[in-house]
Order: sequence, then structure tokens, then C-alpha cells
Amino acid sequence: MRIKIHTNTLNDLIDTPEIFVPDKITLKQLFEYLIQRYGEAVRDRIFEKDNLKSNIIVIVNGNSIDFSDELETKLDEDNSISIITAVAGG
Repeated sequence: MRIKIHTNTLNDLIDTPEIFVPDKITLKQLFEYLIQRYGEAVRDRIFEKDNLKSNIIVIVNGNSIDFSDELETKLDEDNSISIITAVAGG
């Protein structure tokens, strides 16, 4: 199935805005796929141990995964996923 990825966090590592992955995967499986395909730098940027870093925001189809099943969120064909790094300033 096709997944669209928008990211400011991984844009120098992921070379395409769309990737094809197996059907019926979770967000966690998608990240495992990205790590396998693009290398450990993906893991280093978004994970701290087995959890997302506190400054990483993941949005699936306009909704934060914080209000769904988090990394166990199931993905469907043509989902749009945003992976962004939160920035604070003053």
C-alpha cells in the first residue's frame, strides 16, 4: 500500500514523499521499515530507547497519534503521515 510522508525531521534521509509498504501495518512497523530501508539515523532522530522522543510529533491524517493508539495506530492505503520536530522559542 502507498503511504505519504511529510517530514522536517527526516527529509534529508527519506528520498521520496511516498513509500510503498505491506498492507495492514502499524505506525511502529512503518518506522521499523524506514529504519531498515534508510538506516539507523532514522531511529536516532525519532526514538529514545523504544519510545518516540518527547519533541517528535506524529500526525496521521491530520490527527495526533497521542489521541489514538499511538505507535500501534493501524495504517491504511493513502494515509498521510507527518513527522515533525517540535521547536520552542521565545
